[in-house]
Amino acid sequence: NFYESKAKEVTTENGLTIIKDVVIVQSGIDKINDYFDKEFLDSLVRTANSQTTGMKSRAGHPNMCKDSLGTYIGDFFNYRIVGDKLQKDGSGLVVLADLHIANIAKSTQINGMSLHDYTVQMAKESPDKFGTSIVFHAEEEMYKTESGHDVNRLIFKSYSASDIVDSPCATDGFFGKDTDDLGVKLTDFLDENPDIYKAIDKNPY
Repeated sequence: NFYESKAKEVTTENGLTIIKDVVIVQSGIDKINDYFDKEFLDSLVRTANSQTTGMKSRAGHPNMCKDSLGTYIGDFFNYRIVGDKLQKDGSGLVVLADLHIANIAKSTQINGMSLHDYTVQMAKESPDKFGTSIVFHAEEEMYKTESGHDVNRLIFKSYSASDIVDSPCATDGFFGKDTDDLGVKLTDFLDENPDIYKAIDKNPY
């Protein structure tokens, strides 16, 4: 979700519209029992801030059933961690970043409105109705939090995008997959079984 206290802070710099203090991910447990600890957040922030061109953002996630062409919104910059000290369940920290909307988004249409205007208007008027979802790779390990929850602790490996979706599975900016989306299920299956790609290359028909 867009950070509640500053969701309406939309500015213009160097001809680009910037939405500041967008929630990228929060520490703690998400709806599918994945656990984001401070180490994960630190690694994500370091990776993002090392990219001089920012981290891309698209309208929705691409998958094997939907291409990402024509969905580019812009790029996130200025990653930082804010929040109170960690709670027993691991919550309390938030990664924020600023979304620089690309000029091309002014030409991309979505439901009769430019992608630029749609994103800005939603951020100003209905920031609780959509949010960001990070695209990343991680390993999992079983872990028990200080509060006694058995969770899948995520060990950060890489981070490639923060896409904007209108129905984030995980609230408060947590990353979550839409487990009812067939395209996501098939994409995950193929990611977990890379040898299938080799078989398809050898036997395309």
